[in-house]
Amino acid sequence: MEDLNWDPKGQSGPGSSPRNTGPEAGMILGGDRKLESPEDVQSDTWSCVDFTWITEFLNSNVGKYLSDHPFITLVLLVFSLTASVPIGLFLAFSAVTFITVTTYCILVEVFLLIIGGVILLCVLCCLAVVAFWISCVISVLYVISSHVLNYSNIPRTAERTISAGDKKQNTGAQKKT
Repeated sequence: MEDLNWDPKGQSGPGSSPRNTGPEAGMILGGDRKLESPEDVQSDTWSCVDFTWITEFLNSNVGKYLSDHPFITLVLLVFSLTASVPIGLFLAFSAVTFITVTTYCILVEVFLLIIGGVILLCVLCCLAVVAFWISCVISVLYVISSHVLNYSNIPRTAERTISAGDKKQNTGAQKKT
């Protein structure tokens, strides 16, 4: 059986370990492409990444300065890595605080609206009772005042009684004329 492992000289030797032998020799995850060198693996791995923004940064004045001063570059790199933890914690704290305060405000607002609605309902019920009693009092006052006005202030004229004979004479006199 032939050993298909990669050797730095491009050959398999007696000291190489047979890691990838058998029918799937040279296949990556069931693929049918054989690897020839680690450079191919590296170029395949980074082929989908676009580094144009990195090259633009390195060609700028700041990039050239950082390339000329590696200690300052290292200090900035270490600072940015160590500063990312507190910044991340602060952002997480602010997000949790914002969510908590928003939830608290919403709950307080809902609670206050419920309390306000109950108070409004009580006030409206009391107003309905007061309106009913005021209507009763006004109705009673109207009835009393109408009876008082009907019987006390209107002068009465003397009522004449007409007898049956007078009626016949009045109707006969009206017929003659």
